Amino acid sequence: MVAELLVLLVLAGACTAILAMKVLSPVKSPADATHAYLEAIKTGDTAAAFDLLCRSSRKGLTRAEFAQGVADERRTNGAVTRYRVVETFVESGGTARTRYTLTTTKRVGTVEALLRKEGGDWKLCDFREVGPSTPN
Repeated sequence: MVAELLVLLVLAGACTAILAMKVLSPVKSPADATHAYLEAIKTGDTAAAFDLLCRSSRKGLTRAEFAQGVADERRTNGAVTRYRVVETFVESGGTARTRYTLTTTKRVGTVEALLRKEGGDWKLCDFREVGPSTPN
């Protein structure tokens, strides 16, 4: 009986430790946040992509307006087919930059994203094209 109770306590402790690691684990890296955003854009999950934007980027923008902007961008520049985060620069003050290559059905280019840490998570705030865009 004591051995069974001890095993139960050890298992409960292990489950608690696993749960604590999942909940209290370090926040995603800037590269992880960028990857999640690009995957959401690629798969058309604009709600998830919107949630990965920083407060200043979401300010005054509804989910529907964001989804329409993504659709307009897809029509103009093509659908995302591939992306690869190639560099991450973590800066002081809770900001970071990621640089990634982006391939769409119409072009290939290099983009830099500015991220800010908000509530413990990295959020994407701004984007700028840094490499020449070539037709695909």
